[in-house]
Amino acid sequence: MKKLLFLTFLTLFNFSIAQIQKVEPELVGVSSERLKRVSEISNNYVLKGRVPGIVTMIARKGRLIYFEAFGNRGVESKAKLKKNDLF
Repeated sequence: MKKLLFLTFLTLFNFSIAQIQKVEPELVGVSSERLKRVSEISNNYVLKGRVPGIVTMIARKGRLIYFEAFGNRGVESKAKLKKNDLF
């Protein structure tokens, strides 16, 4: 999981969302079924209380293939976390 989190942050800092074309994962050699695991892991982290919220973006070959938000904006906040929230 540490590698996933590191790659998530690395992707966020190295790419501007506006510069990345969103494509189907299979077009760049990634399985949509396997990307569902990222959603499951992220959602489990939120449900188990490890983090209040997670935003994950994955790009391959300069193209965005996954971008989702899970959980809340904070521990006490019930507002849903959005993909473009700053933290």
